[in-house]
Amino acid sequence: MTIEALCQQCGVSKSGYYRWKKMTQVNIEKREREDQRDFSLVLEAFNYRQKPKGQRQILMYLAHNRTPMCRSKIRRLMKKFNLVCPIRKPRFQRQVSAEYQAEHVKPNYVKREFRAYGPRSVLLTDITYLPY
Repeated sequence: MTIEALCQQCGVSKSGYYRWKKMTQVNIEKREREDQRDFSLVLEAFNYRQKPKGQRQILMYLAHNRTPMCRSKIRRLMKKFNLVCPIRKPRFQRQVSAEYQAEHVKPNYVKREFRAYGPRSVLLTDITYLPY
């Protein structure tokens, strides 16, 4: 079988296969050391002020400290080292107001049938001229 057929069967791109083939053990170890060094910076930013942060806040912290790093690298390091930012719970008040609004929606009597027959069956007005 050709390499192209094998790559297609495994679901890998040809360029990805050749990149993997070209990598040596020295390159892998070098990248691992760089990841460890960069992850220490990410972890420092993550624990800054004892509040866990997501990738965007980590990016801003690193940029402020003149250590540029792209979001995809931060995301990759967080995934690699199992660093998870907790998702904040929705505010209870907002949830209650949404339920209140859903209960108090007025019925749609017109149903986009603006040509009603008979006097005063449907009254319409245009308020687009009012300044907001």
